[in-house]
Amino acid sequence: MSPTIMSSSASPDTADTRPAQPAALQARSLAFNPAFTAACDTGPLVVDGHFPSGSITLLTGDSRHLGAALAVLALRENPLSGQLLHGDTDILALDRAQASLWRRHTLRFLPHDPALPATRTALHHLQTETREHEPQAAIPRALDLLDRFDLGRRAGTRTSALPPGPQQALALATALCVLPRILVLDDVTAHMGAQLAGKVIRAIHHQVRKRAMIVIATSTDRMFIENADRQLAVA
Repeated sequence: MSPTIMSSSASPDTADTRPAQPAALQARSLAFNPAFTAACDTGPLVVDGHFPSGSITLLTGDSRHLGAALAVLALRENPLSGQLLHGDTDILALDRAQASLWRRHTLRFLPHDPALPATRTALHHLQTETREHEPQAAIPRALDLLDRFDLGRRAGTRTSALPPGPQQALALATALCVLPRILVLDDVTAHMGAQLAGKVIRAIHHQVRKRAMIVIATSTDRMFIENADRQLAVA
């Protein structure tokens, strides 16, 4: 027998008090121009699919075009047509100020090669980027992630002096510690050794499950690919 959800007038003892499922992200016929259009002589590509909360969705297809798909999903580029819905909100209909707030507080995009301020130390970078996001909670989370990613001993190292793998890990730690609802990742373990990549992938999975986060990613890392919950083709 299926459960009955009581109306707001029901008794507190009988009403369904289960928390609402966090909103999913949905791309509806989201068309965009692929990279290297002239060289490929192809028309627009389309992302059309559902990105559930609490899961990691791996985009698949021609590797030359996946970065363009991520840029559209992360609001870095405008699509040719289509909708990008988070719950009932069409993100593409937001004005410039609203879209800026959305990118800052709801969605975080991590490029393949993150651009970190060269003069900041790893710890200063985390403290600066998390200051407006409940700093009393965010900074302890950041310090914990530094330790998890083997960056604790490098907390005082300038970001420009970090190798590419630890730079990617620092950028991801910064994104995770502010608890975005949506995380868009462009091959973020590409420069990491197997040990660090494993720690990063476990941390992503932990936050996805704990926070019902939506992760959309591309990856060339076999471990990351094997640990994705689902795949969505871009064609």
